[in-house]
Amino acid sequence: MARVSARLDGMGRRLDAHGRVICAMSERLCDLGEDVAEVRGAVATLKAEAAQRRARRARRRRGQETGQPAYWPIGPRRTYGGSGLSTGQARGFDGRGCLLTGLSHAKL
Repeated sequence: MARVSARLDGMGRRLDAHGRVICAMSERLCDLGEDVAEVRGAVATLKAEAAQRRARRARRRRGQETGQPAYWPIGPRRTYGGSGLSTGQARGFDGRGCLLTGLSHAKL
């Protein structure tokens, strides 16, 4: 298994856009006499690593790893009074869950 992984590494771990190992590469290893089960295991490991990288990147993009909610924290989007502001803005939220200070129109 380790040797197969090293050979896949040596081939550059060429992954397509979805993180799948290009089939021809694993077929080539089998043709060169590697054990099919080992090649499949190494390919599965690479796929899992690629999936983890994609998930981590998506979480980072949504802001979860920085501790900020990825959604508007206040419920229904009604406007408050005649100001034209939504309830969230009128309460002083800036959309990242941070309370803005010094809002003269804040109706809490």
